[in-house]
Amino acid sequence: MEMDELKLDYKLHEVRVCPMGRVRSSCNGMLLLNHPKRECVLQVVNVVTRCYQTLPKCHSGCPHKECGYALTFDPFTQVY
Repeated sequence: MEMDELKLDYKLHEVRVCPMGRVRSSCNGMLLLNHPKRECVLQVVNVVTRCYQTLPKCHSGCPHKECGYALTFDPFTQVY
């Protein structure tokens, strides 16, 4: 889909996610991805806005290969 930045109130930025990143979870259009070449790197991506946030490293120090993770949404609190 083509979008004209001149008609928008903000500048569009390309999501810089490795094309080989694996989808680990999804919820309401949000994706949780990990990077196959950079261990311990997880990103939450909004595919509609093409914005992303890199999550901080796990405080336990695990390499995210054995721990579980998922995206969830609580409709009562409106929090992911």
